[in-house]
Amino acid sequence: MQDYKIFIDDLKSKVDIVEVIGSFLPLRKSGKNYLSLCPFHQEKTPSFVVNREKNLYHCFGCGKGGTVFNFIMDFEKLSFNESVQLLARRYGITLPSFSPNVNKRDALYKVNTAVAQVFHEYLKKSNDTLGVRQYLSQRKINENSINTFLLGYSPSEAFLSRAYTKLGFSKEELQNLGLLTNRNGKVDDTFKDRLIFPIFDISGRISGFAGRSLNEKIGPKYLNIGENMLFRKSKLLYGFYQGKKSITNTQSIILVEGYFDVISMHQKGFNQVVGLMGTGLTYEHIDILNKWVKEMIIMFDNDEGGLNATWRALELLRETDINVKVGVYHTKDPDELSQKYSKEEINNCLLNSLQTIEYIWNRLLHQSDLSSIEGKSSFIKRVINYLIRNANLAMVADIIKRTADKTLVKEDILYAEIERQREKKHAPFQKTIENTIKPVNKNNLLNQVESYLAGALVKDGELFFSSSEGLTPEEITNPDLKQIFEKSFKYMGTEGILYIQPDDVDILFTVEELPIISGLLLSDSIELNGDIIKSMVRKLRMMKIQEDIEILKREIKTLKKSSDYLLTRNYIVKLSNLISYIKELQG
Repeated sequence: MQDYKIFIDDLKSKVDIVEVIGSFLPLRKSGKNYLSLCPFHQEKTPSFVVNREKNLYHCFGCGKGGTVFNFIMDFEKLSFNESVQLLARRYGITLPSFSPNVNKRDALYKVNTAVAQVFHEYLKKSNDTLGVRQYLSQRKINENSINTFLLGYSPSEAFLSRAYTKLGFSKEELQNLGLLTNRNGKVDDTFKDRLIFPIFDISGRISGFAGRSLNEKIGPKYLNIGENMLFRKSKLLYGFYQGKKSITNTQSIILVEGYFDVISMHQKGFNQVVGLMGTGLTYEHIDILNKWVKEMIIMFDNDEGGLNATWRALELLRETDINVKVGVYHTKDPDELSQKYSKEEINNCLLNSLQTIEYIWNRLLHQSDLSSIEGKSSFIKRVINYLIRNANLAMVADIIKRTADKTLVKEDILYAEIERQREKKHAPFQKTIENTIKPVNKNNLLNQVESYLAGALVKDGELFFSSSEGLTPEEITNPDLKQIFEKSFKYMGTEGILYIQPDDVDILFTVEELPIISGLLLSDSIELNGDIIKSMVRKLRMMKIQEDIEILKREIKTLKKSSDYLLTRNYIVKLSNLISYIKELQG
């Protein structure tokens, strides 16, 4: 573990935070800082600051901030270790040998990349692939898409299984990656006479492959490699990497089923389209999407399988915060939609997508027989089952009105049933919620005072300790700032230094605390002045005393109604002492 920390420190010393963030965002120099519009929230005036000297970034609009690792984690939606791996690859730094699984994975990613390039070059340059290129042309897949998605071709005869040594691969590596298989007792290519779709993960690494059969006698039509160390279909979305910039900018995706759906829609300019690669939506997919998007439009195929897949997806998405809609269109699939209609027409189609509950209501209506009492009852029950989870009052009102019109049941009765079902559903949890929720200090002035003192502490410990009149971490009420005080006091006392060293910031503080620290260290609004520090300490103490005074006043008022004069007298003495202390603080 200690060796890993040394590696992290070495990597951090070689990484230029301005260069890394500047590769994702346009940065403008302003004094010692670099400014940009924040990538994590919408804004018109730049509040995103990067500082090379302190090796930190911070957005004073949304509060995101920290080290270069935090930025990669937030921007790429990666774990800490994954952000380390990404930066190590970027700077050509070999990951340490004490991470055998990481090194093995990196080696396999390199093999996948090389194999994808071999398939791609074969498609583009071999005389044997004229028919494949004509097939792509017929499907209106252009050269740019072939290159962007790195499409390739695996011939009908043994290819990798015969030439892997010549191509620089080992048989074991190709078998581990699912590119070679045992067929009729001998090692053979997994893909034969297939158009190859390399599958990129969110970071742009090739995790696996899928192949589309170009021979009707060879099935199945689509074939994915088997799951392995790199390839987990339930965690991958086709086209996400190619559309990541658009997804980040719009915070939305359009979810489709197939590879050609994705490519055709990207060609039309809808780069936020991603595909499920022939599998259903999973909770792992939803976990990924929750980190990236606020809105989603589902556009599965217009066949029975697609309709059922849409229904299952909506069931899984019921508890998510993503605003989910369903695209309604009248072609076989999004691929055909993009071939037949203009970008403007498709955009209008997307704008008219149905909210989840609208789509569900339409399907339930289509499936129900409202000519019988049993049919009406079943329809109402299923509609209400969805409405009790919907917080959009306008949408609920609209669906209730539609349901009342169709079933001839009064709206008041439907509303009453919704409330009855909601109470029935939530009653067991209400007591637990009430016992769990604790009051939060919402005194903004108090938070401002404590934030100033925390900023003074981490910026200039020497000035702080000489001016803070013995302030201790126990006097801080904000739990996050209290942690920062405690760690800073301990660090400065142990190390015998009087300011936070930039290289120690991400060692001393947690990932959750770093945005607060970056904001304190990069803020220009914290004026370092001994008199101000003294004034803020006194203000903090006065506010705490005033709070205690109010509590005592309430206690005394209550005690006056009782006969406990001794306790009342003691409280009055305490109150008098606190008032005297306030006068002393006020000078």
